Amino acid sequence: MKNNLDDFSNELKLGLKGLTSSLEYTYLPVRNPDDPENDDAISKMNIWVMDEPEQDVLLKSCIKEGNIQNTAIAICIDMKQVNKSIELLSQWMNIITGELALILKDMPLKK
Repeated sequence: MKNNLDDFSNELKLGLKGLTSSLEYTYLPVRNPDDPENDDAISKMNIWVMDEPEQDVLLKSCIKEGNIQNTAIAICIDMKQVNKSIELLSQWMNIITGELALILKDMPLKK
């Protein structure tokens, strides 16, 4: 059975709230910047792309307690909808902070 992390691009189709949407997955190979002579990738950076804020439940499959300390989140706004950019940014920020709050409340504090 082939591991999803070995697929260059994997798209998960889910039907929620009467809509069909997707959570897209891809990855980038990561190289050691301290070893410019070695062209071999030593790791992978997972990239998840979500287009529909209504399907925020899909975030649970991407953001987990085990990987939270190595997670970066980028929000990209469609500039074709400039008049809605602040509203969209606020909506995505609320979704992400809500999901992070659920994860962080269960994590132990380090001393």
